[in-house]
Amino acid sequence: MRKIINFIGILLYLVSSLYAQNIPSPLTTGTNYGVLELFADTATNELIIGGEFTIADGQPYLGSAMWNGNSWLYSGFEGGGWTNAFYKGELYTSGPGGTGYYQQGEYHFGPMMKRELSTGNWIPIGHDTASFWSDLPYNSTTGEMYDMEVEGDTMYLFGRFSRVGNIHVKNIAKYDGTNFYPFPPPDTTLNNLIWCAKFYKGELYIGGNFISSTDATVKKIAKWNGHSWENLGTPLKGLNSSVGNMEIYEGELIVSGSFEKSWGDKANGVMSWDGVQWKELGTGMKIDATDMMEYEGELYLTGKIANSPTPIHDVAKWNGSIWSGIGIDTLSRDNLPGLINTIEQWNGDLYFGGGFTQINGVACKNIAKYSATTGITPVLFEESIEVYPNPNEGTFRVTVPPTMQQTIAVTICDMSGRIVYQEVKVFERGEAVIETELVQGFYILRLEELESGRSVVRKVVLE
Repeated sequence: MRKIINFIGILLYLVSSLYAQNIPSPLTTGTNYGVLELFADTATNELIIGGEFTIADGQPYLGSAMWNGNSWLYSGFEGGGWTNAFYKGELYTSGPGGTGYYQQGEYHFGPMMKRELSTGNWIPIGHDTASFWSDLPYNSTTGEMYDMEVEGDTMYLFGRFSRVGNIHVKNIAKYDGTNFYPFPPPDTTLNNLIWCAKFYKGELYIGGNFISSTDATVKKIAKWNGHSWENLGTPLKGLNSSVGNMEIYEGELIVSGSFEKSWGDKANGVMSWDGVQWKELGTGMKIDATDMMEYEGELYLTGKIANSPTPIHDVAKWNGSIWSGIGIDTLSRDNLPGLINTIEQWNGDLYFGGGFTQINGVACKNIAKYSATTGITPVLFEESIEVYPNPNEGTFRVTVPPTMQQTIAVTICDMSGRIVYQEVKVFERGEAVIETELVQGFYILRLEELESGRSVVRKVVLE
């Protein structure tokens, strides 16, 4: 998880890009609040989106959703999606306060959830009955998990939390697929939060806004040497400096965030480590970096760019020798410069997120795609779809506009993502009656055109 999160009103968004002449494409009507993480689910070929939003494309999604290239889908969980990882062939997710789902009126909750390989269902991991994940009085806020890293047969968890399941830890924990374990021993703990981590040359590196409880020189960034956290030369200065992102590029560990270096004046906000010494990346770049990843042989950084060798806005890329931009310029809802804060590659395109309502003059409400082939392709046909009565007792009508194909696959899922009704219906004169024998509760109705693959979802309540 490669980002620094501003908790007070951050709005993050998606955009994807191949070349500077491309134009952004909004993902329907976007989300009402912040998107805080993007993750390409290679098992289902869908883009997982997590954050603070409660609505996506005009429909209720509580902090998590999926994008299939045409429409928004229910992810199967709520409140997670802020950090994700594949571990032993199964997908895990978490977020501040943990994650869970409603099923038949009961909320199932855990610090993490995983999607079972055999069934495809999401189940809580480390489930307990506490209202909050964190353990008072150590931390008066809900637990916060910001990164998951897998090394060998072990998954490592990072953030700001004091308990995972029933195991007391301090901001780092290990998981072996069955049990949680503290890491490292209590006398080497780090106070405050850990944003990111990376295994590099067989060693664990972490970044954040922390300080060691046993060695005050170990702060912001550190390496675990097998028995203690090791100071890497205290390369950062500034009281509020923080490391938020780590990636491996051209054989070196790239570190970025919001900081000035204690040496040199080149490329503040980003630096590289070769296992022995710190290095500069180019000249002139000054960025409060929020995210980064390698794409087609170049390193892309998002964030607030204060200075650059050439005019660059919102996104910069490094080819190993020089910095350049990709022609992205954002505006916030106050018509001030926006902020791109997360990046992911999916189906050949780059997706970005930030604090904007426009990208290069195109309206994009918190979420968009930047592609060489599609350009602006908003999905608008779903606006005139109606479901009534809603709530209902199991039988309801659906109407679609005449511009929509009339042979439609109808799928209903419960709030765990399990398919409970599926049928291909012919919508005569744009209307069809759906009859079910489902129990009371909340359900997700999905309508998919068989020829085009376009789809739309609606929430249905049975009472």
